[in-house]
Amino acid sequence: MAFLTGIWSFLTRGGWKYLLGAIVLGFALKFGYEAYNNYTEMAEQVEILTEEKVRLETVNNANEAALEEIERQRERQAQLLRELEDGLLGAEEYANELQRILSDSNLTKLALERPGLIERRINDGTNDVFRALECDTGGLCPTETD
Repeated sequence: MAFLTGIWSFLTRGGWKYLLGAIVLGFALKFGYEAYNNYTEMAEQVEILTEEKVRLETVNNANEAALEEIERQRERQAQLLRELEDGLLGAEEYANELQRILSDSNLTKLALERPGLIERRINDGTNDVFRALECDTGGLCPTETD
């Protein structure tokens, strides 16, 4: 009971001001500590998000560069395909011309009548084909004077 009497006399003589100040100071310290902890957590999150943003920007730049390279390759392949189609058309026209010439000629009759002429032309044509094959396959490519 003496303890309660002591507290009562402390409060009635103006001690309540000190008690109120201590309570206010306690709340201020508690909320200040929580605010500081929240601030440090937010600062850490901002740092993590900034690092993640930089990483994602780097990945995005690499993806954009890869897409640009793919687009360049696609355009190159389209160009090569057009060239191949043009070459195929030329080859088909040449094959049709050769077919027309062969259908108009009677090589058996001509070979019997003039064997030297046909033999020379066939040998020259065969040499031309072999020369073209050597050039196309990366072998020694003889010149026209060889």
